Amino acid sequence: MGERARQNGEYAVVKGIGKTNETRVPIFVVLDEAHNFVPRELRNSTEKALRDQFRTVAAEGRKYHVFLILVS
Repeated sequence: MGERARQNGEYAVVKGIGKTNETRVPIFVVLDEAHNFVPRELRNSTEKALRDQFRTVAAEGRKYHVFLILVS
């Protein structure tokens, strides 16, 4: 199902809204100074939880046209 959602979203972006009634547009989440939020060495469970959430957005967000950009 995830692959189908991604393909439908790509079709809507490339071909326009047209018959699909697709209204999604890509969303870019930019995290500047990312090393302050996601350090290389985790010091506590809060940093681990935050890293896992960013990892989920990076991995799963693409099929919903949500893209994560980390700047350090």
